[in-house]
Amino acid sequence: MKYVVAAALFLPWSQAHATSVLHCAADPYNGRDPQQKLEDSGAFDVVDFMDCASTTPTESDLSAYDVVFVYSNYGFRDANLLGDRLADYIDGGGGVVEAQFSTGVLPLGGRYLSGGYQAMSGRTLYIGTRLTLVPDEPGHPILDGVVSFNGGSYSYHSGDMTLSSGASLIASWDNGAPVVATSELFPGRIVGLNLYPASSDVLYGGWDSSSDGTQLLVNALEWAGNPDPDGDGLRNNEDNCPEFANPFQEDVDADELGDVCDPCNDFVDPDSDGDLACDSVDVCQGFDDRVDPDFDGFATGCDICPRDTDPTQADSDADGIGDACDVCPFLTDPFDSDNDDVCDGVDICPGSFDRVDPDLDQLPSGCDVCPFVADPDQADADGDLLGDACDLCPTLADPIDSDGDRVCDNADLCLGADDRDDRDADATPDECDDCPDDPLDDSDGDTRCDSVDLCPGVDDFGPDQDFDGFPDDCDNCPADFDDSQRDFDGDGFGDICDCRIGFAEDYPGAEERCDFADNDCDGTVDVGAVDAVQYWQDVDGDGFGNPAAGFESCNPVPNAAKNDEDCDDGSALALPGGVEVCDLLDNDCDGVVDPADLGCPVDEELPPSKVTTGCGGCDQQGTPSGAWLLALAPLVVRRRR
Repeated sequence: MKYVVAAALFLPWSQAHATSVLHCAADPYNGRDPQQKLEDSGAFDVVDFMDCASTTPTESDLSAYDVVFVYSNYGFRDANLLGDRLADYIDGGGGVVEAQFSTGVLPLGGRYLSGGYQAMSGRTLYIGTRLTLVPDEPGHPILDGVVSFNGGSYSYHSGDMTLSSGASLIASWDNGAPVVATSELFPGRIVGLNLYPASSDVLYGGWDSSSDGTQLLVNALEWAGNPDPDGDGLRNNEDNCPEFANPFQEDVDADELGDVCDPCNDFVDPDSDGDLACDSVDVCQGFDDRVDPDFDGFATGCDICPRDTDPTQADSDADGIGDACDVCPFLTDPFDSDNDDVCDGVDICPGSFDRVDPDLDQLPSGCDVCPFVADPDQADADGDLLGDACDLCPTLADPIDSDGDRVCDNADLCLGADDRDDRDADATPDECDDCPDDPLDDSDGDTRCDSVDLCPGVDDFGPDQDFDGFPDDCDNCPADFDDSQRDFDGDGFGDICDCRIGFAEDYPGAEERCDFADNDCDGTVDVGAVDAVQYWQDVDGDGFGNPAAGFESCNPVPNAAKNDEDCDDGSALALPGGVEVCDLLDNDCDGVVDPADLGCPVDEELPPSKVTTGCGGCDQQGTPSGAWLLALAPLVVRRRR
């Protein structure tokens, strides 16, 4: 937008100079403060603000103003493009006032910088010490009305600020650093300010708004943008003698330099290039003799070393570059083809910069087979232009790492993939690993990775009689469908076929125990228990069991003995250790009935009182039964013999 000020309140010189200002600040927030102060000063007809952090003014934009106030806080939208356009603007007679941080850490670029248009430049930022302005040229118009100027508690400035060649120092900070400098080397005037334009009104540490900072800014803009310093009613860019009043613009020789300021105002000896030097004495025809930044008496346009003082202008090798600034000044070795400041005859690495040697092995990177590893020998056994010192695969036997995984091809586990990618750390790279997340891979060979294998160690696709998805060899109930394989007690048998869920020691095939439970799931309790007691039938109750009638039991059994030593379970009178008597019985179970030494009668009969109880061979009265007598008959016959 445009700001039009009706009356001039700040009159730094004898009369007000109506000027238009473009406020080009890469500072959309703090920039509002100097904008408001310039408007309120009443010194200018127009003050337009442009956010140069997001916009770059065109040449047409710039040409509409007498002076440009430029500085940065966020960095310019395009520092190089803006610098080029400002240089063109200055060449056309436009004025520029440049302040921090453009004069310091956030500079302009392009031709403004490379062409030496800056009045001053620095690269560091100093803050934290209150500074005041000290005049170096007290009578300069920029200091008119500036009684005191205080930089504030931070006094933002560059401590290493230096003046450009040909610039004039107008004022300094009290620490010695320049604060105001001017340059009049170009058609347009330039002012450099080593201060940040925002005041203490909006910025803590900014210049003290109670001092004469606004007057200083107004004066700088008035001086740089004064369109008619000679007061002849013609602006500088229209005036053929800007510093001499010449309202009628007389120009006898039509060289665009008014007669009042033209030392060569005739056709006999004109000033063809308008540099105030007649052609007969013009040192550099076609160029401005006054532009001589190295002060060697030779204008830049004809100076073979324009930035190096060289009054002799010697050029031994006749290459158009003076010896004073020629890297290769002699005819014997006149060229530096690769512009590395090393003459071709001694150039270590033609075509590359000899100065670039990050590994410090005295071999420039452009010709170093190991540019980042010190390798003075430059050995390259496999001839791949990569030195052995930095070649992962340096031998001819295995010279290539084609997949870039830092493993030579002959030793590469997974060619074409990165061997270093091995999530399961099983030494098989992921791209070649059938089971990249399972270190054991498929240990049972059933095509299922162990991490998802239903039955590790068993073929998941083996026989499955119950069709529940679990092969019989690892199905906890192979004959019963159970795809949950739930086994509450963890005894290896699923709940669906476990007869005693919750008892891990009881399952099909387990050992039966004497505990009143069906431990082996055979439908019986305590039958065949491993801890059952062995018994033998003891019908005659003599404490000795019948060896032909053994059985096991978990509980005590009546008429049973825990031994099988009875020789006649039908008589309590026949037992191991018994006393032999004449009764036709083997009383002591030694296998002999009524031994001869007893002298038993030949016609011996069983006594009527023989075994009335517990006698399997007797009737109820104790008389031997018929069967028992038949069994004893042979013995009786033998006795009678």
